[in-house]
Amino acid sequence: MPVNASAVGKPLNEQRITVEKRRVLAFSAVIGATSHAFFDDASPEGIVALPQYCVSLEWPLASDPKTAAGLGLVAGEAKAVIHLRQDSEFHSPIKPGDSLTIMSILTGVRSTARGAMVRSRTDTVNTSTRAPVVTTHSDALFMGVAVDGDDVSLEADSEPSLGDLPPSSKQISLHIARELPHLYTECAHIWNPIHTERAAALAAGLPDIILHGTATWALAGHEIVNQYAGGDAGRLRRLAGEFSAMVIPGNDIVVEHARSNGDANRVLFAVRNHDGAIAIKNGVAELGSA
Repeated sequence: MPVNASAVGKPLNEQRITVEKRRVLAFSAVIGATSHAFFDDASPEGIVALPQYCVSLEWPLASDPKTAAGLGLVAGEAKAVIHLRQDSEFHSPIKPGDSLTIMSILTGVRSTARGAMVRSRTDTVNTSTRAPVVTTHSDALFMGVAVDGDDVSLEADSEPSLGDLPPSSKQISLHIARELPHLYTECAHIWNPIHTERAAALAAGLPDIILHGTATWALAGHEIVNQYAGGDAGRLRRLAGEFSAMVIPGNDIVVEHARSNGDANRVLFAVRNHDGAIAIKNGVAELGSA
């Protein structure tokens, strides 16, 4: 069934959760964030989640059959999806025990030669106070799915194309262990068999299992925080990027990064895979003051 363009502007789904300490610790561990604030639950002040942990909260909503039904899709169509963009703004820390409500709304639909490109906004708020916690804008491509109706968008592109990073950009090389997609799947609770089951990846036309785009995004954000915020992930206010090439585990990736026009709190970045292809383009990290 086609994606229904008339659904744009309408809520898709809503879920309430209580943040579990075990899951917060697991996500920090798989990203390598083992500093006091994110890993020492015995400290008097407790721990907070990495800002990037928001993807673990958003995934159950995105993968819920109710969300697919809101788009006009059936189960099989909803599985043939490619995550194209993750742009998250972090308003307040996430802590174990927090009661949060996660809500999604469809903000755009566009027909392409490959399928239906869908844009959505996901708002995570404190259930009691309704104070904003995370706002995420994301794009996804439903392969082979048509659009019923005209293209429509409620939002302008959040970021113009940034082009190449300046010559002053620096590089960080990271090794992506062969088992990392399996660890990330279980620690982030984000499962798609193309990331962990080689037979499923090959059947989908991929050359091998591939690392989750959100894992690459989270790792890049962690390195940028280490480089520009002294390891204080609490200063991360926004992390955005477009997923554009595969990362095959067992190889290295390179994070290229530079300040934006000398702005100490705005960092541009890109991630290249082992072939030199850009796995994340138009990357932006915005930091709060120290």
